[in-house]
Amino acid sequence: MVHELPAGTHTARIRLFGFEDYSAQVRVECGNLTRLQVELQSSALRLEDLRSSRTALNPENPGLLGRARLRFRVSSYGSGSASVIDASGREVWRRQLERFTTWEQSFDWDGVGSGGARLPDGAYTLRVQVLPEGGAPEDGGQGISAEIPVRLDSSLRLAYRPVW
Repeated sequence: MVHELPAGTHTARIRLFGFEDYSAQVRVECGNLTRLQVELQSSALRLEDLRSSRTALNPENPGLLGRARLRFRVSSYGSGSASVIDASGREVWRRQLERFTTWEQSFDWDGVGSGGARLPDGAYTLRVQVLPEGGAPEDGGQGISAEIPVRLDSSLRLAYRPVW
């Protein structure tokens, strides 16, 4: 790939999913071709920046107002699951996540348990667990997890408002 740049020092950044980011200062001289040859290093799986669109929600609210969108980043290929844990430590909801093929990941939780019924008001913990490609807990694969609190509260009443 060839790019025309003005003479001077530039920062070259190369980013590819599943590999460590590469950054280097490159001196470009006027009228010369500057070559940059890079060998990227494979990245270990990392789970970063778990966040929720809502810290409290009422599943009775319409559409997206009645659910939490959870987002996180991973650095390499792998798989994972999301679960919801109640205040007594019992898992009340679980979902397998799609195979990771890009950095940004997300899923929605609507306050409903595994049985399909709305869960009671209270404090819950949303947990994301990820495994590197080919890793499995039963064969010693090292998993990574992160948690975020969320509260179900039926007193939170949100509704769409007209824009006029």
